[in-house]
Amino acid sequence: MRDAVVVIAEQLAQWETPFVELDIFGTRDPERIFAVIEAFVRSTLHAPIAGYLFQATSISSVHGIVLGDGREVVVKAKPPAASNPDLPLDRASLEAIVAAQRALHASGFPCPCPLLGPVPFGAGLATVETYLPTADPAPRSMLARGLVTHMRLLTDRPTALRRFALPRDRVFAQPHSKLFEPSEVDTAWVRDLASRARAIAEAEPSQLVLAHGDWRVEHVRARDDQIVATYDWDSLAVLPETRIVGIDAHGHTADWSQSATRNTPTYDDVVGFIADYEDARGHAFTSGERRAARAWAAYFIAYQAWITIQPGKAWAADSWAAVLEEAGERLLRWRLVSEL
Repeated sequence: MRDAVVVIAEQLAQWETPFVELDIFGTRDPERIFAVIEAFVRSTLHAPIAGYLFQATSISSVHGIVLGDGREVVVKAKPPAASNPDLPLDRASLEAIVAAQRALHASGFPCPCPLLGPVPFGAGLATVETYLPTADPAPRSMLARGLVTHMRLLTDRPTALRRFALPRDRVFAQPHSKLFEPSEVDTAWVRDLASRARAIAEAEPSQLVLAHGDWRVEHVRARDDQIVATYDWDSLAVLPETRIVGIDAHGHTADWSQSATRNTPTYDDVVGFIADYEDARGHAFTSGERRAARAWAAYFIAYQAWITIQPGKAWAADSWAAVLEEAGERLLRWRLVSEL
C-alpha cells in the first residue's frame, strides 16, 4: 500500500499526454485526480482511502485502492463514450458487462465481483469491483480452457454487447487510443493484407458468442493448475466465435506491464492457441472456420502494425510489423502443412 498521489503521479509520468485522464478528469494534476477519486469513494463506499495498491491506464483509468475499513477495491473510470465511437463504453454496454461479470462470479469463475456501477463519474462513468491479487501468467493451454469455460457460462447474448462492428468504408476502426496516429503512407502493404484477411474471415459463417476480447496472460493469472484471477472484462463482446478466437490468438502472449519476456506472438504461437482452443472446445473447427480464425488473427496483427509503424524507423524483431511480415501471409493460406 502506497501514497495515492505518488502512485498516480508515477503513472501519469509514463505518458507524454495522458489522454484518458484528460478525457475523464479534465486535468493531469495527480492531486486533483486523487481528490475526485477520494470524494467518489467516500460518497459511494462510505469509507476513506487508506492507500493505493496500483494505478493503471489503458482504455480506462484504473485505481486499486485500500479503504480505511480494510476493503480492497478497484475503481475503473471510463472516458465519455463519444471520445471513441468505435470503442463504446456507454451506460448500456457497461450495465451488460457488470451483469455478465456478476453471473460469472456467482458461478465460481475467478473474476472480480462487481460492487457498484456504472454511475456518473467525471466526464464519463465508473464501476467498482473487488480486487483480486495477481499470480503467475497462465500457460497457453490454460488460457484456451478458460476462454471456452467462460464462453459456455455466458449464455445470454445482450444486444448492448453486439459491438465493435468494423466500418464498411474503412479497413480498420479508429485506433483504440489517441496515442496512435497511423502513417497511411507507410502502411499500404499492411492495409492490403488486412483487407484480404478480413474478406476471408467475414466470408465464413460462425456462431455468435459472448466472450472476453482481450484474453491474454496479463489478464489471466494462475496458481498451480488453476486460473485464480482474471481482469479487464470491459472487453466483453458478442461476436462470431472465429473472430473471438482470432483476436485472442493474436494477443494472448502479451503482458504489457513487463518487458522481460516477449509480448508479441510468433506464427507458431497463434496457430498453437487456435489448436489449444479446439482441444478445449472438445470438437475441431471445420477447415473454413479454422481458416477464418487464422485470418482474424492476421487482421488484428495488421491492426497493431498499422497503429505502431513509425515513418523512417526500423522495425524491431518483436514488433507488430515484424510479426506481420513473418506470419501474415502464412496465416492466410488455405491449409496448414499439418492439414495437407
